[in-house]
Amino acid sequence: MIRLLRELIPANVLTLLISEFILTTTCFLVASYVVLEVDPSVFLFYDGGLQRILLVVFTIVIAFYFHDLYSNFRVRSRILLLQQGCQVIGIAFLAQALLSYANPDWILPRWIMIFGGVLSLAILVNWRIFYTAVVLQAMGEARILFLGGNRLVREIAEHYSAHPELGFGIVGYVGEGDPNDNTLETVRELGRIGDLREIVRQTKPDRIVVGMQERRKYLPVYELLDLRLSGLPIEEAALAYEGTFKRVSLNELRPAQLIFSAELGPRWGSVALQHVYSMLIALAGTIVLSPLLLLIAIAVKISSTGPVLFRQERVGMLGKPFVLYKFRSMSADAEAQTGA
Repeated sequence: MIRLLRELIPANVLTLLISEFILTTTCFLVASYVVLEVDPSVFLFYDGGLQRILLVVFTIVIAFYFHDLYSNFRVRSRILLLQQGCQVIGIAFLAQALLSYANPDWILPRWIMIFGGVLSLAILVNWRIFYTAVVLQAMGEARILFLGGNRLVREIAEHYSAHPELGFGIVGYVGEGDPNDNTLETVRELGRIGDLREIVRQTKPDRIVVGMQERRKYLPVYELLDLRLSGLPIEEAALAYEGTFKRVSLNELRPAQLIFSAELGPRWGSVALQHVYSMLIALAGTIVLSPLLLLIAIAVKISSTGPVLFRQERVGMLGKPFVLYKFRSMSADAEAQTGA
């Protein structure tokens, strides 16, 4: 797992994303050299061609993401993969069409877009098949050993078993000291806590995830410390759960995690940066979608009486009120009797 922008991302997913970004960029660069009759370097470096290509590539990568092709990237059906690839390239063409309304200088020439799109579709589909069949096998799986079997461990183990594309293989789990503890039905028990060192020596896991139901009485502190100092990563089940499901488990949340968390609370530098890029994204979205917004405004106006925009006061960050504007989706006096 690699932490990027405070998110834990599997290394094989990040490798796939970077490789597809490079391959797609290369496809459109090749299209430029094949299609253009003049020197392509003039178009790429002096006419903004490289920036236009990168914009198309970003669109394709984002479309892959929204089609869940980075969370479920193992090829189960080549026909389905081809269909999803066609949809992704179609989204890129649609984005180019919408950009032409905002500024025609931002779009790629027609035949570069067509040639590059078709070439990207062929390359990316075959690369996915090759990546799943060869590269993932060469990279191998991260071998996980669970210490304990609480509810978080159960959910993590079930998720890893159902999603092998995440690249995690479960070695087994070490039971707690109480012989009556709840066992994991889908994971093999390798022994008890007293056998931890021997189990690690035999199975050679890449990571230990600790999820014990009774930590104060049974947690093998010194054994875990020795293993950690030997270089073996050891992780709490709560942190592994957050990295796996991209959310915090409220059922297992302890006050100490909030008190000592370095990630809790806003960082004003991050908030300011988020405000800037949110405004830029909102401005770009407004410009690109302006034809659609105009049609919606006309439809609202002719379908019912009243103003096109609905305004309402809301409470924002630090309790500061602001006025929200949105297209009116109900009659103008809908809240006259009931209130907001």
